[in-house]
Amino acid sequence: MAKINDAVIIGAGLSGLTAARALTDGGKRVLVLDKATRPGGRLATRKVGTGKADTGAQFFTVSDPEFKAAVDTWLEAGIVFEWSRGWSDGSLVETRDSFPRYAAKDGMNALASYLAEGLEIRSQAEVSTIQRLGDGWMVTDSFGAMYEASAVVFSAPIPQSLRIIDASNIDLDPQARAQLAAIRYESCLVALLEVDGDVALPAPGAMQRPHANLSWIADNRRKGISQTRLITIQMSGNFSHALWSLTDAEILNKVRVDLEPLMGGNTWAIIDAQIKRWRYSRPLNPMSVDYLLTEVTNVSGSGETRPLLFIGDAFSGSKVEGAFLSGLRGGRSLGQRLG
Repeated sequence: MAKINDAVIIGAGLSGLTAARALTDGGKRVLVLDKATRPGGRLATRKVGTGKADTGAQFFTVSDPEFKAAVDTWLEAGIVFEWSRGWSDGSLVETRDSFPRYAAKDGMNALASYLAEGLEIRSQAEVSTIQRLGDGWMVTDSFGAMYEASAVVFSAPIPQSLRIIDASNIDLDPQARAQLAAIRYESCLVALLEVDGDVALPAPGAMQRPHANLSWIADNRRKGISQTRLITIQMSGNFSHALWSLTDAEILNKVRVDLEPLMGGNTWAIIDAQIKRWRYSRPLNPMSVDYLLTEVTNVSGSGETRPLLFIGDAFSGSKVEGAFLSGLRGGRSLGQRLG
């Protein structure tokens, strides 16, 4: 059995990493468990051929002062940069406004790696159940490894978190359960294309069309993270839903048909391609609070309760900033609860 922790955090995406840092800075012992091979969640960058591409979050904006303070630190450290102040809507003309869009210099996963420095993270550890144990929790992963903690933090998409709750026969507060179960997500298919030839994208090499089948198109070489011309194409929720059951090859054929008219008549060819499927890409109805901290009563009947914290982009809006603030403020609140 692993050593006792103040908190075990399930999920090493942005909100989980931020909560871990907030708790650690508050003097708490924290362990982060993640089923993937490396931290990041939707701060994801993937290799295709000899290049690499951002597959999840493409950029982020700033409005909250606490998030701005963090971003200023990242800028000073050389982790992120201002990529643009607007995108083309498909007219091949750049549209600028007053809001900076930031990206990570070596791909968005580089930001996750930076945030993970110094944290205790166990990768490829998919949590199967959590159980009440004395005055805390016992967390078990799919390999049977067990981790004891005073509190458990769920930072994964809400449907995945609720599946763990259900598999563990945990009776959540009915109101909390209803609020979480009501959250719905949009899926997203992403095509990654290594291309030979010219791709007609306006400066700075990206196009955003929220209501089109191909809602986001970006050249990762012009973004500065790939040595080869590697295009990220994110599909709309409706288009992703319509194509979800198709094979990767069938999806790529559909993408090419929609992409051809946008290439300005240039000659281009696909050298290599991959499809990434984000089942829980974006919450459609995020909660208006930063996090949900609830209590579960001890099964012994003593009346003592122990905390469960839910964080992520299902709170405070579905953007990168919302995920960060959810982790930051949820982590602080849990730290106060633990004393």
